[in-house]
Amino acid sequence: MENRVSKQTAVILSGSPSSRVSAGLLGALLAGAMLWWVHSGAAQKGPADAVEQLRTTLKAPARDLAERERRIRSALTGLQSLGSMRRALALQDWRDTDLEPRLAKVDSTQRAALVERFSRTVRELLRNGSAQDCLAVVNLLGEMGPTLRDMGSKHGLASSFAPDLALVIKQRPSPVRDAATTAMGRINPEPSIAIPAIAQLLAEPETAKHMTAAEALFALVRTVMELPAPGQSTTGIEVTRREIVAVAQAVTPVAARGLRDGDPQVRTRCMQAIGLAATALRDTIREPSPPDNPADMAVYKQQVDTERQELQPLMMALRDLGPALAAALSDADSDVRWQARRALEDMAKARSLLHVRMASTQPRSTDETQVRMAIFPAPRNAAEDPLGQGIRATVPTLLAGMADADVRVRRMAVEFLETLEPDTAGVNRALAMALRDPDRSVRWTAARTLGKLPPLDPGATVPELVRLLTDSDLDLELCAARALQNYGTVAEGALPALLQAADVKDAEMRVAALRTLEATNPGNPQLLVKLRTALADEDARVRQGAAEILGRFGPSGREAEPALRELLGDRHPDVRKAANDALANLAQQRPK
Repeated sequence: MENRVSKQTAVILSGSPSSRVSAGLLGALLAGAMLWWVHSGAAQKGPADAVEQLRTTLKAPARDLAERERRIRSALTGLQSLGSMRRALALQDWRDTDLEPRLAKVDSTQRAALVERFSRTVRELLRNGSAQDCLAVVNLLGEMGPTLRDMGSKHGLASSFAPDLALVIKQRPSPVRDAATTAMGRINPEPSIAIPAIAQLLAEPETAKHMTAAEALFALVRTVMELPAPGQSTTGIEVTRREIVAVAQAVTPVAARGLRDGDPQVRTRCMQAIGLAATALRDTIREPSPPDNPADMAVYKQQVDTERQELQPLMMALRDLGPALAAALSDADSDVRWQARRALEDMAKARSLLHVRMASTQPRSTDETQVRMAIFPAPRNAAEDPLGQGIRATVPTLLAGMADADVRVRRMAVEFLETLEPDTAGVNRALAMALRDPDRSVRWTAARTLGKLPPLDPGATVPELVRLLTDSDLDLELCAARALQNYGTVAEGALPALLQAADVKDAEMRVAALRTLEATNPGNPQLLVKLRTALADEDARVRQGAAEILGRFGPSGREAEPALRELLGDRHPDVRKAANDALANLAQQRPK
């Protein structure tokens, strides 16, 4: 029986119109030459290569359509292996989509016949070929990926074999089923076909199969993300936002099961698949582009609402992962913890982008509070903010992980806190703790984040920021000073440290200290003394900064007018301008 099947397979592979196969060829196939024959089509390369003959025919001027059809058919007859058929289908010279309908019909008919012949051969080998033959064909499909176009479809030809690969995964032993799982992740298949087959492998008792399944889940999302959007394709293959959402939505719950796997590498790869789904969501949200004409706003709003509806299934799927992500944040493996934080960060970015996109359909506002509310709105119901629900479920675990042993995890956690609502419980206190982190980048990120968030819980944060004013790292000192500006007069207790910082050696820090003193202690007599001294500073940046602050100081700033007039002759034009503007502002404050 095995010999009979192998002979049939050999005939199909060779593409020969004859049912007779030489004993030498059959012996070679049985010995393993099938792998080479399937992939390369190398037996036909040379002067009589049928693919090159086909290329020449397709590129020739189409003056006589009947002769063109005859030549194409003749060249196709010479294609005797799957490798050569694949090369022929990949030629860019086919004119089956030509605007001239008669020419398009000739090429379309012949290319469709080749697609049918290729497909019939592939399916025969997948169903009835030996394990070696089946493995060769599976690998061929995986190498094809999603880029070889089908007939009458925006999808790749290989994706049409998803049901066949699913059957291989179910019925064939390893290594064929492993290769079929890998190929499935690369061909952009229909998720409803691919996901159950891959999930089956992830649930197998043999743990070695789990990594193959995890890799396939990751590849499914990566493959669909790499395909061009409608209108951007040069090959006719494209993918819509709805299709990207469908793949990512289908992958996430299965990948979440893999987060409970005993192998940390499987958990990491499944977490990466979830992270890629979050990235896909983020990347499919368009930048706000409200129309200038108010009459067009209704159409724009409808477009934005439609986009949100298309994204909603993926947002709901990510929301449902909240408990799984919270568990991953405290995984025993640091790579899993880090990837979990990356996924959460992309979820938060997607949420912010979507809220800004939705806010762009409303009347524009320059009010800072209203702009902030556009990013962090108060949803009327849970369905309006599914990503927020999922993220909030992870916050307690995330805050507890601020003391993680892995610096990457701590750094990612601090960066993620910046994306949360400003009133999220414990965020500012956690950032204050991060200001004492042994890693310099964690401290810097925490200080920068505190400079962007509303000044909540100053009792915990201000003393830590003040302590950083004397850090050995200049960038950290500057970052802490700028963060204190955000606290305004709430941080007036920082006066002694800031006065000291205004006398340090670095000019940039002296300027930052003066500006922070203005924000935290406006009108303070000690600040006025420092500003008058700074007008004679050796560095032009300090003189300029002091002059600018004096122009906003108020009536008591007139004490510095003589020194400001001296700066009108300063050699630096920016200093002269700052002094002139300050004098003008002070003059306006004189009683009339």
